[in-house]
Amino acid sequence: MLSWSQIQHGFQLGLEGGQLAVREPKVRRWFGKALVTLVVTMVILHFLARVLIHVPLFLLRGANTTVASFATYDSEGVHQWLLDAEASVNWALQTLPLTGVLLVRSLYSKPFDAMFMTMVQTQSAEYYQALVNWPHRAPFWTVLKHHFLRTWRRMKLAAVMLVLVSLPMVGPYVPWLANFKLMTDVLGPGLAGSVTVLAMAVPGVKDLAWPLFKAILACQQLNRELLDPFFTRLRLTPKDRRAWFRERQSLLLGFVSGFYMLIQIPMIGPAFFVFAQAAMGYWVIHTTSLDALARNLSRRKPQ
Repeated sequence: MLSWSQIQHGFQLGLEGGQLAVREPKVRRWFGKALVTLVVTMVILHFLARVLIHVPLFLLRGANTTVASFATYDSEGVHQWLLDAEASVNWALQTLPLTGVLLVRSLYSKPFDAMFMTMVQTQSAEYYQALVNWPHRAPFWTVLKHHFLRTWRRMKLAAVMLVLVSLPMVGPYVPWLANFKLMTDVLGPGLAGSVTVLAMAVPGVKDLAWPLFKAILACQQLNRELLDPFFTRLRLTPKDRRAWFRERQSLLLGFVSGFYMLIQIPMIGPAFFVFAQAAMGYWVIHTTSLDALARNLSRRKPQ
């Protein structure tokens, strides 16, 4: 269950960590490298999306107009379909800042890991030494395999949902049931159920509920990526990670909420992701005691 006071405390820790990332010279050194990596990659992704998607759609609209001048068919329907496709692509590109930075973070983690550890080192030498004994190892192909397997699982889930949505009587309720299940871990069954029922029954609430669902889930995904340098050192099992998240979900939601909104800003959003990565080191020190950290480390051997 979420705690408003812990959400506020998490937000405050994020603000303090971001300010330290700006002031600390050692962190700023890695900030430049990480930011250049992100910006260059994001520009390339955006350019490819425009060239490979928008240009063909533009040509298809032109071809449809030309063919409609001498052939009889539903050219207006085709034109509208192409406009809808372009609108869908534009919507997807709006999420590119978050999607792009998470992709780069998964494929090339070194500068982000260095920022995290540098922040920890500047704040607590003892904490740093406890972590550095479990050096970060993220082989490129292992990380890439993990990224694609995770994407493949999500695609299978999406395919199952598409099939269920197409079923009569059941289909309209499938998205709501899926969101209720996902939100239960964050909001608790009572609050998640109340939000779902209100969104289904009360006109106007749906328009507020869907963005809320999507934002909370995106924040969870962002937190997992920002905590990767921490978790890869502790070698936590999936079960241990889930328990760790449950204990600190309010603190994490407060920490990442401000950064999430800033990361969505086109072109400059990646800079705030870099700030968030450094600030996460500060957040970890203030939310996970060294004693608890030592207990986790003592149960695992370096690989």
